[in-house]
Amino acid sequence: MGELREESRAAREAERFDALIEALNAMGPKFITPALQIIECQDIEQSLAERAFRPDIIEREVKVGALIDRQIEKGLAQLVHLKEYKRLYKKKQVTGPGTM
Repeated sequence: MGELREESRAAREAERFDALIEALNAMGPKFITPALQIIECQDIEQSLAERAFRPDIIEREVKVGALIDRQIEKGLAQLVHLKEYKRLYKKKQVTGPGTM
């Protein structure tokens, strides 16, 4: 029973693949061939790298990240200074004369 299901599943997948191949063959002259020709004419390594990584966008993101890091450092430095100030100049507890 399990083998029959496997065979029918494999047959359905084969039919789907056949339909996909037929569809690709039908579209080939219209879409795939021109796209491949365009890719062949371009300098793939350079333009693909530029399109994938977009150096102008990466540069902006790095600058924004650096600005955020600088602000975080400033904030942390201010917190440290405040804590040091509190530690050095905190009010000393004044004890009055003992009451009897």
